Amino acid sequence: MKYLTFAAILLITSTSILHGANSDSIPSSGTIRRIFPTEYALPASNPIVWKDSGIVVHLHARAFSQGNIVYLEIVPDDKSEIYTTSINCRYEQNDVLLTRFTWGYRGFFALPPDAPPGEKTLTIEYQGLEQPSRHVLTFNVVKTDFPVYRRSMNVGKFSDINHARAPEIQTFIEYCSNRKKEAFSHQGEDLLSSVLAHPRDRHYVTSPFWSTRIYERYKIKNGKKIAQPSESKYHRGIDFRGSRGDPVYALADGRIVLAEKLYYEGNFTVVDHGNRIFSHYMHQDTILVSEGQIVKGGDKIGTVGSTGVSTGPHLHVSLVVNGIQVDPLSILALPVRN
Repeated sequence: MKYLTFAAILLITSTSILHGANSDSIPSSGTIRRIFPTEYALPASNPIVWKDSGIVVHLHARAFSQGNIVYLEIVPDDKSEIYTTSINCRYEQNDVLLTRFTWGYRGFFALPPDAPPGEKTLTIEYQGLEQPSRHVLTFNVVKTDFPVYRRSMNVGKFSDINHARAPEIQTFIEYCSNRKKEAFSHQGEDLLSSVLAHPRDRHYVTSPFWSTRIYERYKIKNGKKIAQPSESKYHRGIDFRGSRGDPVYALADGRIVLAEKLYYEGNFTVVDHGNRIFSHYMHQDTILVSEGQIVKGGDKIGTVGSTGVSTGPHLHVSLVVNGIQVDPLSILALPVRN
């Protein structure tokens, strides 16, 4: 498969931008490649660095605010015993899965969109040669102003929660639910590289991440509009505008763990990037990959469509880190090291 030909390609090591480039080469260690539409403003990485008793900890994020993914590196500040034993890391109460490299450890964690902002803790523990080491680091997570949309909706017969579906449809929905549980239960090896890509060849967001959709529900009875209890839903991904057949690209390297048509999602692809990080792509017209296949960031994996529960052609993309939804585009800011 080819890398995107539409995009700007940013090589962080040389800080050069090549428009309309076409490259099949994998960047060498230390080179960070970003592939994105020319109208997209690539976000910068914001760093936090600690140095404490033999280790240096680097955190990088598009912003240390709700709904972003964070990249973590733990390296020794000398030839310390950090390499001699296992190491554990937690963000608040959630484990951070780490991968060991010759230079140290790396991992990723989510700043949940629905967790209160404020001071947060990162705890790093390892058994040294002489005694256990424990480091508790703190940093601040700020509030993200997610957008809110209101719309009226005639619920009609669907206001009745007992509205029956055909038995074969209900059976299919249950099958789809089991397939998703199976896919997201994977804990594959860390496959992420320094190649990260925008999932579309145009940047046109029609529904932002974690926007609140407030449905002011009503039904018509005897010609009169009767208000029903309103309903709020969070949008757990990003919707991009597209025409049927437009390309869909993988955000990052990974393994396909689901590529199938499901009831709600339509033609649905799930990529396991390793260490409980998944991206998934909904409503596609066609799926161009198969289960078990390895893909690279920027590989074409499908086309835009309107399958499943969808009102028109678009691409819905989500990024999940250890069970927590984050803004998929926030990964593009991370200086991931091989």
